[in-house]
Amino acid sequence: MRFELAAAGLGLLASLLAPYVVLPLLRRLGVVDIPSARSSHSSPAIRGAGLAALVGFIAGFFVILAEGHAAKLAICILLASVAAAVAGWLEDFKGISIKYRAASQLLIGVSAAGAVVAVSGADPWIVPLGGLFITGFINVANFMDGVDGISGLNGAVFGGTYAVIGVLSSQPWLTAAGLVLAAVYVAFLPWNLGRNRIFLGDTGSYLLGAAVSVTALAALCSGIPLLAVLGPTAIYLADASYTLLSRIAGGKRWYESHRSHIYHQLEDLGVSHLHVAAIVSAGSCATGALGILAANATPWTTVVYLAVAGVLIAGYLMTPTLIRRWAVTRRGSVGRSRFDG
Repeated sequence: MRFELAAAGLGLLASLLAPYVVLPLLRRLGVVDIPSARSSHSSPAIRGAGLAALVGFIAGFFVILAEGHAAKLAICILLASVAAAVAGWLEDFKGISIKYRAASQLLIGVSAAGAVVAVSGADPWIVPLGGLFITGFINVANFMDGVDGISGLNGAVFGGTYAVIGVLSSQPWLTAAGLVLAAVYVAFLPWNLGRNRIFLGDTGSYLLGAAVSVTALAALCSGIPLLAVLGPTAIYLADASYTLLSRIAGGKRWYESHRSHIYHQLEDLGVSHLHVAAIVSAGSCATGALGILAANATPWTTVVYLAVAGVLIAGYLMTPTLIRRWAVTRRGSVGRSRFDG
């Protein structure tokens, strides 16, 4: 575990210190997030601070590459993540059209999937599916980055889960990649949750989406069971998918900015940013653990674990509705008691 911890430590240190250099640059460039219909903040704030996370990510991966464990897979993860972060930076800095944004994400996704399949020797049919998964999850991570702390906490969960899987499967490169990812996003939390809040922006959310999805695909192509690979991403995927289908079914323009995600609804109901982020990350942690257990269980036990995960996901999706019903019932009870008195 020595080189894995060294990689995580360097990534953590670099990510903690990088904002001291990155923030003055962002201020000079005027990279400011102006509140919109989708925003959870009411005043302009610096965005694009995902550049600091990118610095830490690159630093951590240099240690992995220097050690030489599964270097080709590590290079695939690093290059795809850097490319995605650069695409996000262009969006943060000057903005790009939906057409070019989608094209760049698809190019990154298919290229990364092709590279992972080529170096791992996996079946070629995985390339189109893997490319769509990477492209989709870059967007999912971007959509889910809407309240303070959510990307930092979930980045830690995603990375931590893959680190555990790496230990259990005796694949040091996966342990190291997971620890670096976790360390980088943990390091951003003090900056994001502190008094002078700064945001990852598309740079940081694209980086998160690419790092998680390409690492997941590389793990799958290295023999890790699908349930274990997808486990930690289940809450993110469920929230994004449910919201997308709901908007399409409601005849809304699904591609426009909105505040329809489950975590948005929780915030609108008065749940604080940190509590919303904690709820989502706790769900991701639980489904990640269930994915690992299900992947290594007997068929019937696997069904039980999947059923528990399904109930947990459904419970998360229903949480805003349950809170609203509870509030209506409580108001009604208070009203009757006052009338009776």
